[in-house]
Amino acid sequence: MPSRGAAFTEPSRGRGPAPGTPLETRLVRNDAQVQEAAFLRSIPIELEESARIDGASTWQTFWKLIFPLLAPMSATVGIFAFLYAWNDFMLPSLIISDPAMQTLPVRQNLFQTQFSNNYNVSFASYLMAMAPAILAYLFTQRWVMEGVTQGAVKG
Repeated sequence: MPSRGAAFTEPSRGRGPAPGTPLETRLVRNDAQVQEAAFLRSIPIELEESARIDGASTWQTFWKLIFPLLAPMSATVGIFAFLYAWNDFMLPSLIISDPAMQTLPVRQNLFQTQFSNNYNVSFASYLMAMAPAILAYLFTQRWVMEGVTQGAVKG
């Protein structure tokens, strides 16, 4: 298989996140890089070659051919990043000490103590906490389904 140009397939090498960037941002960024690099490698090289034959430059190939194909992957990465930040428990529980500033998953921990659970209130809060994630998915569902079914049809 011919190798692709580094402009479209290789994640940035040697350049990490800026110093002082929170660890969870680094993890989400690295996960997104891996997912998008794998997705870009799955795009057939023949698409880029046909654009070159038609006279497209490197930037035209990227903006008119590759970039539109990235919409489903970008939606998927966006959903994963949102869910990762929305459901994070460990870092906010370590950093934020003011109860008024704590995130929802940290506050939900108050409903469970060592000897008792307040199931009514805890499950109501879990349901309310799921609402933004479900709304985010509903708005991006079209792109996610396109990304899932993109490789399913042979043609």
